[in-house]
Formats: sequence, structure tokens, C-alpha cells
Amino acid sequence: MSCQRSRGRTTRLGRAASAKTVLVATRRPRDAPSASPVFGFTSYFGEVSHLFDATATDLSRFAARGGRIIWLHGHDDPSVSPLENRRNVEAIIARMGQDQADRFLRYFEVPGLAHGGGRFAPQWESLAALDAWVEHGTPPDGAIVTDGTQTETRGRSRPLCRFPTWPKFTGTGDARLAARFTCVAD
Repeated sequence: MSCQRSRGRTTRLGRAASAKTVLVATRRPRDAPSASPVFGFTSYFGEVSHLFDATATDLSRFAARGGRIIWLHGHDDPSVSPLENRRNVEAIIARMGQDQADRFLRYFEVPGLAHGGGRFAPQWESLAALDAWVEHGTPPDGAIVTDGTQTETRGRSRPLCRFPTWPKFTGTGDARLAARFTCVAD
């Protein structure tokens, strides 16, 4: 949960956003944030998680309607462990089968990507990739992403490797170029 901050103080908008998050998550006004925005509602997340269905493993209805998921998760994410999303993807595959999951789901773990930033912030035409998959049946395999960070590494590129593979430097040439990496599984 995040609050908008201004000069080290939580703004009214931030407090309102925190309170709304608690109300959405718990539907219990008495659990609205006071001294600690987490105190009082942590135990209720399990009770209300079915409302958001974030860990559903049977996505057959979604897939049957032509739904597609391009799912990226960063190894540097401090908020959600990539292991959690990996387990969820593996549970989807275990329930639905690899062939069925391949028809609608692509999961990529991105080294250096944090929760909306990090040491490697991939930029690519993700909406165009999703559209091509939905409209033309072309999955986003083999995509190249470019680092959009505001650092000296901005502009370097990497292949977007489908899990369980990851981009490994070939050992020769310019390490800023995706062509010098290959997707490998260890």
C-alpha cells in the first residue's frame, strides 16, 4: 500500500487512498488506518482474496473468451516475490496443462525489474504485442525490450525470455545489445 507524500508528510489524498484500500480489502470501516495502516486488517486479506481472485488457477473461462495474459515480473521487486507469481503460474499449468496454458499465457521474469522501476525497466510495444496475439494468434515470443531507466544503462536491450529461461550473456560482443544474449534454462 502506498500513500502520496509531500515533504515527508502523508497528504489528505494519501490518507484517503489508504483508507479506501482498507475498505476495499476488508469492507470494515473500523479497520481504516490509524497509527499503522496495516494493523487490524492483515488477517482479513485471506478472507477477501476471493473477491479479487488473484490466485485463481482455473482460467479456462477467460481463455475460452479469447483472453490473453502477458505477465512480467521483476527479480528486483521488493513488494511481491517473483517466487509467488512463479508458483501461481506453475499452479495454473498444473491445473490446466501446459498446452492449454500456452494458448493464452506468457510469463516472463525480468532481471533488474522492480515494482515499476529498478535497474532495468523494460520498454517495448506490449499493447501491440497483446493485440497481435489476440487478433492474429501471434504470441509475444522473441520480443526485445529496451532499458528505460534514467541511468547510464538507458537504451541497452535484452531478449524477453519466457520462463523458465533467462537472458544469459554469450560472452562476446557488446553487452548492451540483446543480440549478445540468449535465453537459457539452468
